[in-house]
Amino acid sequence: MEWQAIMVDVFKRPANATHSFDVKGVIGKLFNYACLCSSHQLTIRRHNKILKGAQYKCRKCNGVLVEEKLVN
Repeated sequence: MEWQAIMVDVFKRPANATHSFDVKGVIGKLFNYACLCSSHQLTIRRHNKILKGAQYKCRKCNGVLVEEKLVN
């Protein structure tokens, strides 16, 4: 039996494949990286992959993205 039929027949609920959760607070921290032509913001997942040796390249200039360090 398909999940849609279970939702309608068993739970008496519409078989919608969407959610209504508030996801405003789910936005994660972004990390600033730069290439030869511009700045980029990467997610924590890509940032951690870079820390483990992965490399990401800019789609425009093909330069390797390097983390921008804040100078105080």
